Amino acid sequence: MRLDARMDYGQVDPDMETLTCPRRMMASDGHDYVVKMRDGGPKSLFNEYVAANVAQWAGLSVAEPAIVYLDAKFIGRTPDLRSAQTRPGPYFATRFYKAYDMTHRAGPGPRLPAIANLDEVPAFVAFDVFVNNKDRNDGNTLLVPSNGGRAGYRYLLIDHGHCFGGPKWDSDIAASLPYETAHMPWQTDGMAVEDSFREPVDRMAEMGRADMDRASDGLPAEWSIPDGDYEALKSAMSSREPDKMLSAIRSSGVIPAARQGDLNRWVT
Repeated sequence: MRLDARMDYGQVDPDMETLTCPRRMMASDGHDYVVKMRDGGPKSLFNEYVAANVAQWAGLSVAEPAIVYLDAKFIGRTPDLRSAQTRPGPYFATRFYKAYDMTHRAGPGPRLPAIANLDEVPAFVAFDVFVNNKDRNDGNTLLVPSNGGRAGYRYLLIDHGHCFGGPKWDSDIAASLPYETAHMPWQTDGMAVEDSFREPVDRMAEMGRADMDRASDGLPAEWSIPDGDYEALKSAMSSREPDKMLSAIRSSGVIPAARQGDLNRWVT
């Protein structure tokens, strides 16, 4: 289903300087989305779209990816977009959620024991190693209200423009994609590396070339990448070795003690 922008609510966080300048917009399906107005590099939009779909394939809690089209009429009646000389076309977006991020800037937030999907943390770590995510920071992990149960919040992954070796990767980088971990903002205290992480790394290693094709299905032509780069990436992702992923997790030292501090603030 094609999504067209219908209403612009302005920048998601006017006080935050971000390269992608995200704005909150209502689309033609009646839902609100966070729409990234700029890309973060030549392959960042490809990375965002494909990595989010890989996360969905793995069954992870990730902000639902979408493509929202801005046409000339919508831009013309939106002063900010008009003055910024925004071009009509497809823009990467994710569903908008009222959420806390984890940058500890201000205000009390939910305590970690109130998070419903702590059991997903090993899979989050395995995913980031699998896609070589270099930018899993406190601002790229959200806490959103849970749909029910005793725990009031759940983790949600966002922002994947720096996966697959970063926004400037090429076939050479893809062919030698390292096994490494980025900053991990989650509660991992008490998790045994071998027992907790073995199953998710095995699951990620099941991804094949056809799964990667499905993850990139529907990618706008404007975000396409050279065929040679894509084939190199498919070969790399379909041959990721679970033992090497597990070794990177085990030896990295990024499995922290429990984070007991308050989390951040509402982003609305």
